[in-house]
Amino acid sequence: MSPEPTPAAVPDTADDDLATLAGYPLFAQVPRPQLAWLLATAERQELAAGQQLHGLGDPVDHTHVVLHGELRLFDPQHPGHGIIRYEPGQVSGYLPFSRMTTAKGVAQAVLPSTILALPRRLTQQMAAQHFELTQALVGVMTTRVRETTAVHQQNERMVALGKLSAGLAHELNNPIGAVASAVGYLSRHTQALPDLTTQLLAARAAPEALGVAQALFAPAAPPAPLGRLARATLEEDLADWLLDHDVPQPEALAEQLAEVGCTEAQLAAAARQVPAAQLALGLQWAYHGQQLQRLAADAREAAGRVAELVRSIKTYTHMDQSPAPQAVDLNEGLRTTCRLLAHKFREAGVQLQQELDPALPLVLVLAGELNQVWTNLLDNALDALRGQPGALVRVASRHDPNFVQVTITDNGPGIPTELQSQVFMPFFTTKPPGQGTGLGLDLVQRITRQHGGAVRATSRPGYTEFEVCLPRQAAVQA
Repeated sequence: MSPEPTPAAVPDTADDDLATLAGYPLFAQVPRPQLAWLLATAERQELAAGQQLHGLGDPVDHTHVVLHGELRLFDPQHPGHGIIRYEPGQVSGYLPFSRMTTAKGVAQAVLPSTILALPRRLTQQMAAQHFELTQALVGVMTTRVRETTAVHQQNERMVALGKLSAGLAHELNNPIGAVASAVGYLSRHTQALPDLTTQLLAARAAPEALGVAQALFAPAAPPAPLGRLARATLEEDLADWLLDHDVPQPEALAEQLAEVGCTEAQLAAAARQVPAAQLALGLQWAYHGQQLQRLAADAREAAGRVAELVRSIKTYTHMDQSPAPQAVDLNEGLRTTCRLLAHKFREAGVQLQQELDPALPLVLVLAGELNQVWTNLLDNALDALRGQPGALVRVASRHDPNFVQVTITDNGPGIPTELQSQVFMPFFTTKPPGQGTGLGLDLVQRITRQHGGAVRATSRPGYTEFEVCLPRQAAVQA
């Protein structure tokens, strides 16, 4: 009978790998036979720098241990933001008792890397036979969920900030453009006045001449409204009169005189009171003065809109206030959020209604955090309604003896019944890949719970409502 074969000696490289693995903090308390099992059972993968270990949405069917090198996990929706780096001795991929089925990001080698890939099908065997190894990997899962969720939530905040920044830039563009335009015209009219003043002095125009001209541009009573045809006829008649009387810029003056209701008869009456040359100069002088006042009013109104937008963004972020909870009017936060997102609703053709409780009590909250809640809920409603005729989003607030409530409803297609129980789960999304992180509603629920409240979703075809309830005992009187 032949003697039993002697087991082959372990190669030096295996010994080196075992020593390397045992030297990593995660595996320091794992018995060496269990680490030897891992090395013998796992598939060894060699990755070049830049090579992918897995892509977004790939099945998670291996536990990956970085033996040498470094991996980078990143969100392809935000390729400029690294999410997590896995250095030697760290673990990614599937972990025992994890519910993850598909990859939430792309794993790519930063350096030439050696990866141990333990098939998911062997997890049950590992749990039954290698307790310390399983325990070490379960501990990794807890840490990974916390870190990954925190980074995703930060990315979600950055996405929301980017949307608000785009909205703010859009809303600022019109008033700033109005100010720039007004300043340009102001310069033109102010340049004309010194020359006209010199001519008036040379003509020895009496103050009464200027008074008559100015009165034509500033009637005592508002003019009666005119139809388009009547207004055009009046402008034409006034322009003809001014041209016949050698008044420069007859069309421009006629347009402004028609706007204030001046008639050809009033011009004729003025001509009987003031010499023709003086009246012509006086009309030009009064026209430029009137334009200066109008342009200054336009610039003042546009600057006021800019100031209002700046106040809105400060109200939204509470950037100039303490980060501690404060007594806040939730209606103001809702109005501000709606104002900052208004351009998106206009561009999408979605009507936005507000039905806010005027007697809503102040609530002690972190206002900046809650404004993120309103932003996410309004964004979701808007996404559900794109391209739908008659689209409507309604924002409402109310209170009862126990709760302060905010509801955001839309008349979109609704959330499928089988998915409604999952909408608040981290990383769950019904949007196409690349269009959602799956953390918007998770963030809504987390912030609401942070304030001792609850959020509830109700949906059916043609109606979806998200209700945020905050306890009344947190309310304070103004």
